[in-house]
Amino acid sequence: MTELDFRLMLFVKDFTGRGADLFYWFFDGQLQETDATSIVEFAGIVVCHDVLDDPRRVIRQNGDSASQNR
Repeated sequence: MTELDFRLMLFVKDFTGRGADLFYWFFDGQLQETDATSIVEFAGIVVCHDVLDDPRRVIRQNGDSASQNR
């Protein structure tokens, strides 16, 4: 059986609309701040607590390169 690399990603949405969303990896029992580019570039499976809105936010913050990587 093949083991897949995965990470748990959490975010805090900026409801003011200023684009100050925060992204975190939950890794080795700790939160580590990250950015949209790192999320898009991660080659494994990303598990998130909010699957409906988050992909659009990551793509917006990462620009056109996000759609080219998928």
